[in-house]
Amino acid sequence: MANVKIYNKSIFATVPKTERARSVVLGADPKGKTFLYTNGKNVIMRDVANPLNCEIVTKHSCNARVAKYSPSGFYIASGDERGKVIIWDTTQEEHIIKNEFQPVGCINDIAWDFESKRIAVAGDGREK
Repeated sequence: MANVKIYNKSIFATVPKTERARSVVLGADPKGKTFLYTNGKNVIMRDVANPLNCEIVTKHSCNARVAKYSPSGFYIASGDERGKVIIWDTTQEEHIIKNEFQPVGCINDIAWDFESKRIAVAGDGREK
C-alpha cells in the first residue's frame, strides 16, 4: 500500500441551523466581502465571492443564535440561547473578546448603532 498524504485545501462549513418557526439571521460585512451565521456553538464567517474560504470561530459555551458585524467592521457581536452577548475583535486572527454581557434570556437578534458604540438586543426576556 502506498503512502498517501492528505492536505486541507479548504473547509466545507456547515449551513445555518434551521429551526421550525424561527428565522435564520445572517450578518453582512459592511464592505460586502463576507457574511456571518451561526450553527451550534460556532460563528461561521464566509467569503461571498468564494464560499469555500471561511473561518469558524467558537466563543460560546452553548448554541449561538445570532452574529452581526458592527458598521465599522472591526467588531462582531454574537448572542446565544442562554442570553450571553459577546463582542469580539475581527481585526486580529485570535478574535480577542472585548466584552461580555447577559442582558436577557435567549438572544434572537442584535443591532448596532451607526457609530459601532451601542447595541440593541432582542430576546425572550423571560428571566429578567
